[in-house]
Amino acid sequence: MKKLFFAVVLAALSLTANAQDFKNEVYMNNSLMSLSVYNQPDANRNSDCFKRLRMTMWTLGYNRIFDLADEMPLQMTVGAKFMYGLVNEGEFGLTHNSMDGGQDNDEMIRCSFPVNVKRVFPVWGKSALEPYVGLNASLMSNDTGFGGNKLNLGWQCGMDFSINRFVVGVSYTNDFFKYRDVEIDSKAKSAYWSSVDFKLGYRF
Repeated sequence: MKKLFFAVVLAALSLTANAQDFKNEVYMNNSLMSLSVYNQPDANRNSDCFKRLRMTMWTLGYNRIFDLADEMPLQMTVGAKFMYGLVNEGEFGLTHNSMDGGQDNDEMIRCSFPVNVKRVFPVWGKSALEPYVGLNASLMSNDTGFGGNKLNLGWQCGMDFSINRFVVGVSYTNDFFKYRDVEIDSKAKSAYWSSVDFKLGYRF
C-alpha cells in the first residue's frame, strides 16, 4: 500500500511539472482531531475497551492544483500541510514519563502529504463547488507516544467552495492503520487518528 501511494505521488508530481494550466493554493485549517483508542487484543467497541479523545490543532497548508482533462472539469491536487497542537497528558490518561520531564502539556506536530482528485461544479460567475477524495501519507512527532514518529497512510474526502480567488471548505481525514502498544490508562492499546478540518484559503 505504501509503495503504491508513493508511486501515485511521484506520478502526480511528474504531471504537475509538465502541466501548463495549474493554480497554487495556500490555506489555514482549524482541525478537530480525534484519537480512537482500543484495548489490545480485543477490538470490540464497548465501554470497557473503546473511547475517543479529542483535541484542536492548527494547520498551514499548500496545494498545487492542475487540470486532468480539457474536456471535463476534473482536477488533481498535490500538497503538504503542517499541523500543530498542545496535548494535555491528564486528559489523555497517559501513564508513562514524557521526554520533556513530565510536564502537563506536550507539543504535537503532524505533517501530511495529501493527493486528491477533484470535480468542479460551477455555481454562478466565478464560484464553484468542488468535492474531492484522495489518499495521504502522514508523520506525527510528539513526546507522549500515541502514534508518534511513525509513518501512516490515510484517506480524506471533502468539499470546497471557491469564490474567485478565495476558498472555504470542510473535510474528513482518517488513518488506515492502527498504532500498536499505545500506553494509555496503564494499559497497552491500539489507536488511530481522524480529523474534521475547516478550511480558509487563497489561490493564485
